[in-house]
Amino acid sequence: MVFSGGSLIGHQVVNTVGSINSALKQDRDLSIIDLLNTIWHRCMGQRYARFQDAIQKLTVPGVRYTSLALQLLAESMNHS
Repeated sequence: MVFSGGSLIGHQVVNTVGSINSALKQDRDLSIIDLLNTIWHRCMGQRYARFQDAIQKLTVPGVRYTSLALQLLAESMNHS
């Protein structure tokens, strides 16, 4: 059944599928390996951008982190 009209874990099925289709719209014609590679690189790019943003905010006055967050950022900086 393609359309159930119900929800799946609090999200409308149609909205979830629509979001995925929209995100993959440019890459639909790729082979499965190339598609997975493209998705992986996109995710890693987003994670790197968020990491860089967090590092920059370490020096911004008024931005506070928990001790755990500071520890995880310090560990991440040692691995990069």
